Amino acid sequence: MGWEPAEVTTYLREDPKHPSWVTRSITVRESEFTDRDRGLLLGSWEAQHEPRGPHGIPIADATDPSNNPFDPDATGRFVAKPVTDFAQDAIDRAWDARRKSMKNPDDDWALRWEVELEKRVTTSET
Repeated sequence: MGWEPAEVTTYLREDPKHPSWVTRSITVRESEFTDRDRGLLLGSWEAQHEPRGPHGIPIADATDPSNNPFDPDATGRFVAKPVTDFAQDAIDRAWDARRKSMKNPDDDWALRWEVELEKRVTTSET
């Protein structure tokens, strides 16, 4: 189902005594990916495997002297903005509530939490 690459087979008959006998066959299959497809895939792979710091910024950018905030000629600078990880906040609150309700909170040292996003229905949606 869907697109399939084309195949072309060439049969070689090289035996002069038996011109109808096939001595070799060569099959060439059409490429499934264009040069652009391969370039996008390679670029994506390289970006995914680029070394990054704990902040998620590529190390090459994070250590680039042109981003030095103390250099008046710098062409860029990093600005840290606080954000709240609401999923982690939900885990922290659940842990606190559970630990307060337990006699020995250290019994759950291997417990892991699964976090799900529950969509709320607002009055304007009903």
